Amino acid sequence: MRIPRRLPWLLGSVALLGYAVFANAWCGDDPYITFRSIDNFVHGYGPTWNPYERVQVYTHPLWMLLLSCFYFVTREAYFTTMATSLALVACLLVVLHRALRGRPEWSIALATVLLVGSKAFVEYSTSGLENPLTHVLVVWFFGSLLFGPPVREASELRVAGLTALASLVYLDRPDAVLAVAPALAWALVRVARRLRWRVVRAVAVGTAPAMLWTAFSVVYYGFAFPNTAAAKLNGGRMGAWVHPNGVGYFANSLRWDRETLPLIAAALALGALVAVRARDDRLVLLPLGGAAAYLAYTMRIGGDYMSGRLFALPLLLSVLAIVYVVRDARVAAAIGVAATLACALDPHPPLVSGGGYPLLPPDPTGVRDERGVYYADSGLLRLIEPGRPGPGHASGWIGRRLRDDPPQAVVWGAIGYHGFVYGPDVYTIDNLGLSDALIARLPARNPELAWGRGHLFRDVPPGYIDSVTMGENRIVDPALHEYYDRLRLVTTGPIWRWERFRAIWAINTGDSRELLDAYAANLLRQGH
Repeated sequence: MRIPRRLPWLLGSVALLGYAVFANAWCGDDPYITFRSIDNFVHGYGPTWNPYERVQVYTHPLWMLLLSCFYFVTREAYFTTMATSLALVACLLVVLHRALRGRPEWSIALATVLLVGSKAFVEYSTSGLENPLTHVLVVWFFGSLLFGPPVREASELRVAGLTALASLVYLDRPDAVLAVAPALAWALVRVARRLRWRVVRAVAVGTAPAMLWTAFSVVYYGFAFPNTAAAKLNGGRMGAWVHPNGVGYFANSLRWDRETLPLIAAALALGALVAVRARDDRLVLLPLGGAAAYLAYTMRIGGDYMSGRLFALPLLLSVLAIVYVVRDARVAAAIGVAATLACALDPHPPLVSGGGYPLLPPDPTGVRDERGVYYADSGLLRLIEPGRPGPGHASGWIGRRLRDDPPQAVVWGAIGYHGFVYGPDVYTIDNLGLSDALIARLPARNPELAWGRGHLFRDVPPGYIDSVTMGENRIVDPALHEYYDRLRLVTTGPIWRWERFRAIWAINTGDSRELLDAYAANLLRQGH
């Protein structure tokens, strides 16, 4: 039997990237926030954090639903998620290889070499977060757009398919839609004159997944967006358009990951050159437009406390742009060698930083080497050792703390492992606001100075712990007391009660904002 000439290139790429991701695989604390919601969902409590309070604590509905399907069968979180992530990495290369049919057969190898050298991409291809699913959807979207038939000839069905992929990207992580939005807008403009009103029908069909989820979210949770959006973005109180922590986040990546940002910059420069000189390759501007939009967004919100996490997607878009343009084997070899040399300058290059991975020293910007923080207890190479418990078991390092006498309600910051271990029996009040609808909407302490986007601390209002423990509103501040009455109706009241929908409208349209402002003013008067 004759072996297809392109198959060895694909198998070699899967082996190389698969080894790198497997050797670096780990799982942090944040994914266990989602895992607790999944556990509640599978056991009949609904997709919630505290079972009797409807709060969407996860940012990635599609990832949560996918993992829920597997968790329903395995009833195990860690290895289920690791297996799913590794399978998606292989799927990513298969989708990319299929898209590259019209390109040189070594194109998939070039893409793999560039991906393997990126600390950001390799480390967040596991971690328990939604990155691997986002990457597959984005490559599928651009594979169809860049390497398929000309967009101007696209049928209504193809337009609906592209829109549906963008819709799924949104459901996997709302801000990731920035990666595909410029390209989708361009495609819709290109076909609008020929398809006319059928474009509207195609968009309506394609956006149905996002619209249906949003409708469910409003009815069930009371809000169109995850609770984490209010917590991480300080309830919309973001201040200046360029967050001062953004520069530090970029600078940290340049110190710890010598390939990712330089490769993105090189791809953007290549795109500018192509735009001027090579008319036939100008479609390369579509993924690069998405990369630029996501980088601008990253700077706007001040980055993240997880080093490199928000650069994995722009890196993937840049790799797509490079393999789209480069057709000369000598140029490809030079790019691959340059990327490999840059990667070799990393403190811990992905290909040689496996089971013995040490924690990088603290960074003055406040950005953390997240993998280093958790790898000793959650690295896949560590946990496949016989008899080694995973971080989400009661015998693990978090489980040993309070399991002898767990309280009914507890204030806790890093809620992932803790919340998953104790499950629905312990009401966890998160002073970062990620899982708490009230705390998420309170003003944060020093939002411009604290390292934020998920680490914005709030003061727990007097009377709030008694309120959740006793099931009645005992908040002392009168303005916040009234606001909490409305919020409780949204998050704990009967779903189909008319008064609840009135409260949903009041809170989402800002009619209750003056109560939060009055509470904030009271804090200032008291010197907080």
